[in-house]
Order: sequence, then structure tokens, then C-alpha cells
Amino acid sequence: MSGDELKTLKEKLKVNINSTYLGQLAREISHDVANVTTIMIGKTRIVKGLLDKEPLDIVKIKKMVNDIENNFQRILNVIFFQRVYYIKDVDAVFSYGKAEEMIQDLKNLFEDRLIKKGVAFKIENSIKTEETFNVNKFLILRSVSYLIQNAVESMQLENSEVDYFVTIQLEKKGNIVTIHVIDNGKKIEESVTKLMFEPFYSTKDDPTAIGLGLSLLVETLQKISSTIRFNQSEETKEFIIEIPV
Repeated sequence: MSGDELKTLKEKLKVNINSTYLGQLAREISHDVANVTTIMIGKTRIVKGLLDKEPLDIVKIKKMVNDIENNFQRILNVIFFQRVYYIKDVDAVFSYGKAEEMIQDLKNLFEDRLIKKGVAFKIENSIKTEETFNVNKFLILRSVSYLIQNAVESMQLENSEVDYFVTIQLEKKGNIVTIHVIDNGKKIEESVTKLMFEPFYSTKDDPTAIGLGLSLLVETLQKISSTIRFNQSEETKEFIIEIPV
């Protein structure tokens, strides 16, 4: 095989691989949107039922409407991923090379939204500027987005005197990049922490909550050979994602 033929073959292989990756990305987006839409349909039906009852349970209705709003936000996050990454160069879609790229995307996604909700947002990075790595961009952002959304849902934001915050810490030791998602929302009971990564486990008093969120997150991270664990103290709770690079 000549040099030109080999070059052509490599280009064709690259196109095929990129097409496969884009197909996987499209499937992930469809899966996310379909799940969240199903949940919102269920919650909307519950709200309609509550509006037909007298007296109106305003507290429960407000909670359901807030849940619907949060799920719309999740769909917007998915659309953001598609709009920002899907149309770019395929090689850039699927990986981060430096911490600065990840930090900028995290700020773009969450900073303004959290501040508008009255939640302080901070990123602490200890990865050196010159250090490079290769981690899957879409799956990492989707995972962090889910954890931040859950953190906000655990906060009593209305009429609260608590200074709520979400902090993301980035570090790299050896060939492991670690992402810490820390917040000071409501703590998780110990009995729940033992089961919360299991499929179909939910503590929500909501018939539309199917309890797949964290188990799907585990599955998502396993696709890139990554892990997630949970810690909490008196003041904060923390999810820790470890990614081999």
C-alpha cells in the first residue's frame, strides 16, 4: 500500500470513528430529553389534578411547578451541549485538554444561573496550567450538571437566611483528574446514602420520581472508566468524580 493510499485509509477511518461518536452523542441527548419530558408530563398531570381540588394546596402546587421548571432547565442544559459542541470540530467535541477549558465551560453553564437563584458559585482549581490530559467533555459536563441541579433542589431558597453555595474543586494526581461538587444544602440521611446509587431508589414523595438519576450517572461515568463516591460532614455534602486520564 502506497503512502497516499495509507493516508486516505486513515482519513476514512477517522471519519467513520467520528460518525460513530456523533451517533453516540445524539443517542445520549435523545435519552436525556425523553426521560425528563416523561417526568414533566407526569408532574403536569398532578398539578392539573391539584387545581381541580378545593381548597387549593398552594404549597404542593408551587413545589410541583418548581420541579417542572428545574426539569426544563435540565433540557436546556442538554440543548446547550448540543448547540455548543455538536456543531464544532468533532475532535473538540469529545475531550478536554486543559483545566482552563473545563473551567470556562462550567462558568458558562452554571455561574449566572446559580447567582440568579441566590446561590454562590465558585471553582477552585489546583491543576497546573501546563498540565494536559484527555477527558470526555460531554459526559463530564452532563454529570456535573446533574449533581449541581440536585444540590440546588436540596436548598430551601425561599425566605432562607442561609448563605447557600456550590463549589467545584478540580485537582490532578498522577493520571487521575478529580472533580469535587460541594454544597451546603440539606444533608442526606445515612440510610439513604447506602442505597442512593441503586436503580429505582427514590426518597421523593412524588409518583413521577422513578429513582434512576444517580444510577444512570454511575452508568454514564463507567463509560469513561470513571467512578463517583459521596462524603458529607456537618456543614457540607460532596460528590467526588475520579477520571483516569
